[in-house]
Amino acid sequence: KAAQKDIAYGETTTKKSKDDDDDDGSTIEHRCFFAHGDITEANFFDPFTHVYMFDIGFPPRLFHQLAEMFNNSQSEYLICYHGPKLMIERYEFNIELLVQTPTSMHGSAEGHQGYIYRRTKKANKRKSCKTTQFGTPCDPLFTRAWEVCREGLDSVSKHTSEEVEKHMGSKSK
Repeated sequence: KAAQKDIAYGETTTKKSKDDDDDDGSTIEHRCFFAHGDITEANFFDPFTHVYMFDIGFPPRLFHQLAEMFNNSQSEYLICYHGPKLMIERYEFNIELLVQTPTSMHGSAEGHQGYIYRRTKKANKRKSCKTTQFGTPCDPLFTRAWEVCREGLDSVSKHTSEEVEKHMGSKSK
């Protein structure tokens, strides 16, 4: 169960300031959100463009559920630690491999292969997400995350601090 608790999803883009013609593009519009929860409570990954899974130890049943969620979402990219044989052939994600690279955890000798995939088929319209937020398909589980991200970096920072304190802070020890 612990493997399905932490999820990260988001989008980060550089944005040129309207007020500064000499802007070097280094201003970042933050749309990255970390949540502590149960991903199986969602039906879709919408509205997120990229889905990252630290999926070492996920059970097969969860992979099948995640594949259905991904295939019925508009998410374009999937980043994980399992190769094409499992992800495409066994779990039937509609993806193609873009790149793979060796990775290691900071402070650990443990290493894994990281894989970046791109969607190969559009989501089935009949099975796609019907709820929207700000005119974008959005699974109800992610509505608050989408709102916080659109409020800007200060809201994201405040929310992140509150969540870290709630789940990992000294008050909960």
